[in-house]
Amino acid sequence: MSKKVSYIDFDKQIIVGKSGKIYHIRPDRIASKLWAEYQIRGALLGSGMSFENYAKGIVDIENHLRKGKENAQGNTANALRIIDELKLSAGRFQESEYNAHVEFCSIFCKSEHEPVDINDSATNKRKYEDWGAIPQSFFLILVEQCIIMYKKGLKELREGVSEESKLEKVEK
Repeated sequence: MSKKVSYIDFDKQIIVGKSGKIYHIRPDRIASKLWAEYQIRGALLGSGMSFENYAKGIVDIENHLRKGKENAQGNTANALRIIDELKLSAGRFQESEYNAHVEFCSIFCKSEHEPVDINDSATNKRKYEDWGAIPQSFFLILVEQCIIMYKKGLKELREGVSEESKLEKVEK
């Protein structure tokens, strides 16, 4: 008995789940009911709410407390507001049973008989289970193809890494 493997076939624009179910990658056919969700999730992923933003929040807190331009109570209130936001963000991350990239792709990667206008937590959980063995890097590539802002950020990152490599070679 062979083990079922899940994968993304970028040429055929499909995802094959470990269940054998085929999901068609069709961001061009997002239901109008899900368009706002697609835009919001795409903007969040594209803007990179990540550990980098978490670290920036810590620096912002420190700046409010050490160098704040308001009175002591105002600086403390600003710092506490940022702490509350970070705690909420971390809590949502821990509570999630699937990652943001899978959740985003679930909006427009639909199987043959799946309703195109539904993207709820039960749907996301089923897809996460079916797609769970697919490397995260494949979802990064898929998301990059579907979010212009994300694509721009990754391109800049690659170019920056490439420039650093060139500088290192010149310095040696």
